Amino acid sequence: MRGLTLINYILALPGIASALTIHDYFKALVSYRLGDPYPKLHGRLRASNHLEPVGFLLALVYGYGWGLPVNTSNIYYKNRKLGTLITYAAPSIINLLFASSFFMLLSAAKQVSYTLGLGLPLSGQGFAQSIQTISGYGYTLKNIFSPTPILLFLSGTIYQIFYSFVRYNLSAALISLIPLYPLDGAVILENY
Repeated sequence: MRGLTLINYILALPGIASALTIHDYFKALVSYRLGDPYPKLHGRLRASNHLEPVGFLLALVYGYGWGLPVNTSNIYYKNRKLGTLITYAAPSIINLLFASSFFMLLSAAKQVSYTLGLGLPLSGQGFAQSIQTISGYGYTLKNIFSPTPILLFLSGTIYQIFYSFVRYNLSAALISLIPLYPLDGAVILENY
């Protein structure tokens, strides 16, 4: 079903936006809570100020992108090494927590789909799978709005959205810990 790739990209948008926003927002919040005034001075304590268009587009196309970098300064931390570790490790931990919670929701959506007769694979093709199943059942325009095809359509769509939340939160968490500059892992490694 080649025609559904645009829909796959559209359904991935919330997962990408949340993963990149969560990562940079929590970096700014943790740094601010540890005494650093820079995130507040630069307006980074609002969740709406963390998306960067090029990084967002690359995440959509290639699976990993970046948000707007958060400027922090460890001179305001009581314990510079520990504060830096917490500031740069916490966003990845938060992304992993979000990924695991959405994985539980993904598993629940998968169970609902099995009870409806739609076996969804553990991939981002839930929407396409639901459309194929609906067309395979031979629903016509007359009965397409009966409960079964609507539930199949909704469970496949929700499944794919939850899958994108898991995928992009895992991607943001794990790739940012690679010890290469300017990623968070390089800052952690530099201070330890």
